[in-house]
This record gives sequence, structure tokens and C-alpha cells, in this order.
Amino acid sequence: MVTIVANTANILCAAMSLFFGFVYLVTPKFLNFHSAAIEKKWEDLAPQVQTLILALMRSLGGGLVSVSITILYLQYQFQIRQQSWIPFCILICGLVLTISILFAQFTVIKKTKGRPPVIASLFALVLLIVGYFLNIASIAVSN
Repeated sequence: MVTIVANTANILCAAMSLFFGFVYLVTPKFLNFHSAAIEKKWEDLAPQVQTLILALMRSLGGGLVSVSITILYLQYQFQIRQQSWIPFCILICGLVLTISILFAQFTVIKKTKGRPPVIASLFALVLLIVGYFLNIASIAVSN
């Protein structure tokens, strides 16, 4: 049972990141909270600024997709081998990205009128932590 919940937590976290990653990779303009943050419409931005924003969005999207695939692969490998280093790698990969995103989101909230999806990021953080502790517990149970 512990293994099923650990799998679910990490897979759900990865799925959320994969979803947001693809959104950032394919969206042709910035999102509504971006517009609120800079208090301008997409069409009002100079083409160079649009290009810069899209480049940053694509970079974040690529990072989200990359970490998602890494978490999914590592969780799969953990199910096969239950090596003790794997849960820590999953946690570190996810934490670096999630904490960076939360830092950026709180900066936007503090300095602008934009309201990024902080709840989703906090939920991903909780899932990572739950997945980590349950993966560690599954090692103890199997030994």
C-alpha cells in the first residue's frame, strides 16, 4: 500500500509538471496572470519583448518536461530495484525546480498584480515530500 501511494504521489507530481511544461512550450502568447503582472495585453508588447517572454516560457517549459520525465523514470526504476539513492534523487530534482518556481511566483505576487498558480506549485511540493518519505518507508518495509 505504501508503494502505491508513493507511486501515485510522484507520478501525479510529474504529471502536473508535464502538463504545465507542455502549456509553456506550446502557448503562442503569455498567460492571463502574465498580462495582469505587467498590466499590458500581449498585442501591446513590442515584438522583441514578445520574443523574450516566449523564450523564457519555453525554457521553463523544457525544464518542467525534463524534470517530469526524470521523476517518472526514477520512480519506475525504484519499483524495479528499490535502491536507496533513488528517492533522494527524485526529491532533489523536484525540489530544485519547484522551489525555484515558487520563488519566482512569490516575487510576482509581491511586486505585481499578477497571481500565478502558487497552489499548484505548493501541491507539487507536498506530493514530492510525501513521495519521498513513502519511498523511504517502502525500503524499510521490504527489508
